[in-house]
Amino acid sequence: MTQSTANDDLKVEIVRKYVDDGLSVRLTAEAVGKSFGFVHRILKDAGVTMRSRGGARKKPATEAGN
Repeated sequence: MTQSTANDDLKVEIVRKYVDDGLSVRLTAEAVGKSFGFVHRILKDAGVTMRSRGGARKKPATEAGN
């Protein structure tokens, strides 16, 4: 495997983990052994729409029907 192929495979893996698996940038970085900044740059360069910060919020108990 050439260095270029290895880099392409890593880029595909990063995008798949973030988009398909729903991992955060930080968890994606940990999973592939790269820095947060590296993973963030790869995702932006790939044209991935970044999710908002903070993750999903729970509804208050009154709205959840409790």
